[in-house]
Amino acid sequence: MSTIDLSWLSYPICVPFGDPNFDVALGGSHDMDLATPPNTPITNLLPGIISSIDAPTWGITVGIQLHQPYNGIPYFAYLHMAAANPVLSVGSHVNVGDLIGWSGGCTDAAQYDGTSNPTGSNFLDDPSQSSQPQTGLALMRGSEYGGIGWENFPPIDWQLDPTSIVWRARAAILKWSQGVNPAFHGGIGTSWFTRYLYGQVMPPATTGEYNSENWGGAPIIVREFGAMWAEWLNGNANWYHY
Repeated sequence: MSTIDLSWLSYPICVPFGDPNFDVALGGSHDMDLATPPNTPITNLLPGIISSIDAPTWGITVGIQLHQPYNGIPYFAYLHMAAANPVLSVGSHVNVGDLIGWSGGCTDAAQYDGTSNPTGSNFLDDPSQSSQPQTGLALMRGSEYGGIGWENFPPIDWQLDPTSIVWRARAAILKWSQGVNPAFHGGIGTSWFTRYLYGQVMPPATTGEYNSENWGGAPIIVREFGAMWAEWLNGNANWYHY
């Protein structure tokens, strides 16, 4: 996988999934967005079959029926694109790393100045549908974003959160590890990071690691994570809910 270009994943998250400050009328953001510059090549993260290629007011959108559902969710989509790869069509198979299209999210033609893609076309989003140049990612129960299987928030459906897909791809391609990211030092941090990368919804840490003892009086290391905590004993992290 080291030769696959997923460099677009290096851009920061500009719209977190479920954030109530975005898509306020819908109860929060139904996708997550990366702040990709206009016409950044967007390559595929999960293998599957193209289920839809659409042009709604929020930009060119490509849906994929996944070969294996992610956390039980069968479809994945790329949103806010300037253009889709013209070789794609509904029914096409896509592997990890295949070109899906080029990022958009622009609401003014001037935002595309100095950029282009081979199709010669740059989609302009309706200003109510995009906050900036960006690429959206969404897990879906239906084949089209906003179509069948659309979920109403609130409550926010965290099963549709695609954030862990990005983290997992970053870890594999950019070789993130506890050795280069001090936030994950320590056994509990490593256990948290591993669970998060492989699709579990994990809350952020609210404390560092500290010494304690369990009910039997054995010395343990503890770290708290909001509604959860972990105890490190005999080389293993054991996770609990409050």
